[in-house]
Amino acid sequence: MDRSRAKLEGRIHQVIGAAVRDAIEAFRNEILSEVGRSFGNATASVRGGRAAASGRKRAWPVCSVAGCGKKFFGPSGSARLCYEHYVESGGQHPARRGSSKGGRGGKAARGARGGSSGSALLDQLVTFIAKNPGLRSEQIQKQVRQKPGVVKAALAKLRAARRVKTSGDRRSTTYAAT
Repeated sequence: MDRSRAKLEGRIHQVIGAAVRDAIEAFRNEILSEVGRSFGNATASVRGGRAAASGRKRAWPVCSVAGCGKKFFGPSGSARLCYEHYVESGGQHPARRGSSKGGRGGKAARGARGGSSGSALLDQLVTFIAKNPGLRSEQIQKQVRQKPGVVKAALAKLRAARRVKTSGDRRSTTYAAT
């Protein structure tokens, strides 16, 4: 009885091992085919752990703007824009970022905090606060989708100019239009 039980257990281990190897191979092939579809190449078929050469070059991601087929510009991040659309949307070339030589990209153009606290933003904030009184600074930052430092600086300018009134202390400070 022990011998037949040992044979049966051995056979069970062989079947389980073969099933696990097949499942791993199928999973590997599925992942590689998904990666191949994501990057637009056909190097997804795998035999023996080596990718089969497909003869196609890797396709570079293109700009996400409709009708534009140019290669996307890396610093545009998740927006996936080409260089021209990246510049049009307000982004700047990495070589121009942070330069203090004047021109379009330096700190002199953007202000000390790196953002724009111009009159357009101030007017936008006053209009937003008038429509939504009683919000805290953090809530305003989330709603207008500006960087926290930019909104804080703009709110400080609005308080100094007495264009908004505040109530509360510290983090519980709420804003309302005057």
